[in-house]
Amino acid sequence: MNPVKITTLQNYTDEFGNEIVYAGAHHTPEVDIVFSGGGNRLIVDSAAKLQKIVIEFKGHGAEIALGASNARLAMLIGSKSKVSIGNGLSTTSAVYMTAFDGSSIEIGRDCMFAGQVQIRADDAHPIFDIETGERCNRARPIVIGDHVWLGEGCAILNGTEIGAGSVVGMRSVVKGRFPNNCVIAGVPAKVARRNVAWERPHLSREWLFHPDGTLKEVDKKYWHPTDIDE
Repeated sequence: MNPVKITTLQNYTDEFGNEIVYAGAHHTPEVDIVFSGGGNRLIVDSAAKLQKIVIEFKGHGAEIALGASNARLAMLIGSKSKVSIGNGLSTTSAVYMTAFDGSSIEIGRDCMFAGQVQIRADDAHPIFDIETGERCNRARPIVIGDHVWLGEGCAILNGTEIGAGSVVGMRSVVKGRFPNNCVIAGVPAKVARRNVAWERPHLSREWLFHPDGTLKEVDKKYWHPTDIDE
């Protein structure tokens, strides 16, 4: 089949079993959705206010579910792979995500991603053991918990889990399992500090802060001690 390009966010179905499910009000984000296979599904929450959405389905039977967010997203997804994004995601610029080889990306609620962030559940190209011929770099799922802040230019690689309330430092390369409410930084990234919590107000909003730099109002919803068994 020839690729099918969609440039408007609205309900859509075709004879190849591709589907867009969106019941929200019409708005005009930058939309570039390409179906290069069949049986793919994109679900967008009716309350979403996406600024940009660039997606290419390069295979069959993939699914993307986008919650109510104010975000810019660019995705490349292969057969039987999945991406799920919870409500409340905000992004500074388009976040680039890939999921192939039946892998998945799961992002929780109330996350905040800075510019030039990459989230890759696959390595894009295969690597083989020359003695056995076996594939060395099978794709693995990525799970990012609720209320996670990804700093500018960081890369989240396949097989990574990041616990709720954590912060990833600028340009860090993250691979592995990390607990909740910690600072993750470096190349390769490691836990730099535990028992932390971050809040959304930007430092330019001086009226929201006390003279000592603390916020005047904090609900502490995501203030939890870091799990000691991680």
